[in-house]
Amino acid sequence: MMEDNETKLWPDPFKYESNSLLIFSLQNPVRRFAILLCENGLDYVSILFILISTVSLSMYDPFQSPDRQPSNKVRDLLDLTSKLLSGVFLLEASIKILAFGFVSGRKTYLREGWNVLDFSIAVIGAISDFAGQSTSPAVRSLRTFRTLRPLRTISKFPDLRAMVELAAKAWVRLISLIFLLFLLLVMFSIVSSQLWAGISRRRCYHQEAGLLLDPSRVCSYGQAG
Repeated sequence: MMEDNETKLWPDPFKYESNSLLIFSLQNPVRRFAILLCENGLDYVSILFILISTVSLSMYDPFQSPDRQPSNKVRDLLDLTSKLLSGVFLLEASIKILAFGFVSGRKTYLREGWNVLDFSIAVIGAISDFAGQSTSPAVRSLRTFRTLRPLRTISKFPDLRAMVELAAKAWVRLISLIFLLFLLLVMFSIVSSQLWAGISRRRCYHQEAGLLLDPSRVCSYGQAG
């Protein structure tokens, strides 16, 4: 009976920190509700909003900027959609921070690299959206980071994450192979320049066909075949 009770213990103390944000324990109803959301489809809802964000970003027209068109209904609708999506992404990050904790602890939200990417994109996107159109160029340039939102889908699928991590580890080992290929290309280019250097210099070619007319004939600088 004791083993059955331990297996049914929820939330799992081996998966979550005992305290979140130094306030919420595992028995806190607010935190338990956040954990319930994280374990029951929060990532899939986030993927849906990421797809909506990708479509809205693809509809942006640079010629519809406020400087060129002070009043544009399509641009205003896209800006409102982007602000709503930024709020949704910040809400998702807040729920996960409440469930796992922020950074203090080995199992907290920011202890995982993919969550750092998600959190950074969400915060930068929210700053660029809610800062307004008439801010400094430095703040408006942050709007370009919203194009990284589709990358957040990688963190939602374990298989994609494994492939990206494997490619990153393989890239480190491929550097030596790329350097070897570079040396081979340099070596063959030097050998080729030594063997065939000057063979085609000042020779006559047919302008239309591109064929060598007479290998033994040397053309003048202004003469063409």
